[in-house]
Amino acid sequence: MPRWRVFDVDVETGWLVYSDQRDVQFGHLPGMRPRVPTWHEEPYFGLADVQSITLSASKDFALLTWLDSQGRHNVQVSSLNPDDDRDAFYHLRPPRSPENTTIRCACAAPLNSPYTFAIGSDDCPILVLDQEMNQVSSPSGPSSPTLALTFLAESPHVLLAGKRSGQIPLVDLRVEGGGRGGIRHSASVARVAQVGENAVVVGGLRDTMCVYDLRFLKEKEKGRKKEATRPVVRMWEHRNETRHDVDLAVDRGTGLVAAAQVEGGGG
Repeated sequence: MPRWRVFDVDVETGWLVYSDQRDVQFGHLPGMRPRVPTWHEEPYFGLADVQSITLSASKDFALLTWLDSQGRHNVQVSSLNPDDDRDAFYHLRPPRSPENTTIRCACAAPLNSPYTFAIGSDDCPILVLDQEMNQVSSPSGPSSPTLALTFLAESPHVLLAGKRSGQIPLVDLRVEGGGRGGIRHSASVARVAQVGENAVVVGGLRDTMCVYDLRFLKEKEKGRKKEATRPVVRMWEHRNETRHDVDLAVDRGTGLVAAAQVEGGGG
C-alpha cells in the first residue's frame, strides 16, 4: 500500500494525482478511467520533496510545487489532456537571489476566472497564471510570507491571501497594488476557505478558527493600532497551537467545515 504525502482528486472525472515524497504518480479512482496521457503512464521522478499538488478547476492541468529544488524549477504545470502535451516550468525566487524561495501554498481559480492558479511563498509576489499559463502581474512582494490562498467564487478576479502576520488582504488582480481592505486575524494564518458568498473561514495558530463577513472589511491602516477583525463566529474547541500545515475543507452546499487539529501544542 503506497504512503501518500500529498494528493489531489476529482470525484467527477476520476483523476487522482499523488506523491509519497518526491515522485508524482498520475492515476484514477477505482472504477473510473479518465484518458491518461501516455507521458503520465509512468511516475514523474522529482529531485526534491513535493510541497503541493493542485488540479485546475477545468481538470485539464495539475500544478506541482517543490520544497527545495536546489536551483531547479520549483513550480510545474502539467497537462492532463491527452491531446495537449504542454508542460510549463517556473522559478520562484526573490529578486537578486540565486536561491529559490520556499513555496507555502497554492490554489486553483474557479472556472469563470481568467486565471488558473495562484502560488504563495515566503518572499516573492504571488505567482498568478492565466489560462495560457502566462504569468500575470500581481501585487509587489509580501511584507509577510503568504501561507494561504483562495479565489472568491463569485469574484473570480479576487484573491484572499493569508499571511504569517495574521493579515488577510483582499487582492483584486484588476487593480494596481491589489486594492484596499482585508481581514486581520488574531494569529498567524494557516488556511483560508470560502463558506458562502460573503463569508470565509480562517484557521490559524494559537487555537484560532473563525468565520468572517467580507462585507465588513478593515481598510488599510496607517499609524493606527492594529486590531483584529471581529469574527461572526469563533470555533472555541479548535486546537492548533503552532502548526501551519493543519488543513481544513469546506462543503459550500451545506456550509460544513472539516478541520484537522493538533492536540497538545502541536507536537
